[in-house]
Amino acid sequence: MRQVIIKRGEDGFWLAECPSLPGCISQGQSREEVVQNIREAIEGYVEVLEEEGEPIPLAWSSREKKGRMYASPTIPFTNSPYSPPS
Repeated sequence: MRQVIIKRGEDGFWLAECPSLPGCISQGQSREEVVQNIREAIEGYVEVLEEEGEPIPLAWSSREKKGRMYASPTIPFTNSPYSPPS
């Protein structure tokens, strides 16, 4: 499971970021759209790293990030071999 930070931008669009994948961000006009878009962005990000033979950053939880807590939900990627065990 990868943590995703979701927030509403000043322009009314929703923004999403996956901190464990630097630069993996997306946006959408609704919360549902931004969730779908960030899922696709994460899948594409990991796919490119695999194709290039690069290491895949491990997912981390807020507890593992020096106590830094986010109110945004995590999005499970149950089909991803890169998620740590629960």
